[in-house]
Amino acid sequence: MANEESEHATSEIRKLEDRLSILAMTWRGEPHNRSKLKREYHETMALLFSLGWDDFLDIDCELPYEHMLQEYLNRINIHKNE
Repeated sequence: MANEESEHATSEIRKLEDRLSILAMTWRGEPHNRSKLKREYHETMALLFSLGWDDFLDIDCELPYEHMLQEYLNRINIHKNE
């Protein structure tokens, strides 16, 4: 049972990571929709964190630095300093 829950969480995490990639790609191609895209991106990241995700994103999955969720930036800065 626990293994099934773990697999489900892993599958959900992959879907959310894929969603971040799509949102970041769309951000670069649709400048008129950026406020909505940023909000959805941040909501998706919050869902990832709620599932226990503690990883790094590929650069092409990120928004520009100044638009990234502060919690993510704090996490990557902590890992850089270790």
